[in-house]
Amino acid sequence: MGYEIKFYTTAYGKQPVREFINSLDIKTRAKVMAFLERMKSEGNIPLPVTRKMEGARELHELRVKSHTGIYRFFYFVYLGNQIVLLHAFQKKSQQTPTKEIEVATERLALVLKA
Repeated sequence: MGYEIKFYTTAYGKQPVREFINSLDIKTRAKVMAFLERMKSEGNIPLPVTRKMEGARELHELRVKSHTGIYRFFYFVYLGNQIVLLHAFQKKSQQTPTKEIEVATERLALVLKA
């Protein structure tokens, strides 16, 4: 079963995760895109690449480490075969900041409400 990668889109037509990916350096962008391609065929890739977020219903994270830093991409699987990328950020501390999880959770609620 193949998966389709979708990007959360704001009411104004912006796609924050796509914009974030496009802002990365070429090597990191290539690494992220390679993981997304792999997710198209496999869905959730085993740890340490993806993991389900503790205490957050359907929220998962893609974990990417590159020479420029550590990046997290929050997503969920929708309607069985769509991976919807909700939020992305560069991780700078041991704990994932609550504010980043809240952004992803709010976007998840908006997608499910639509």
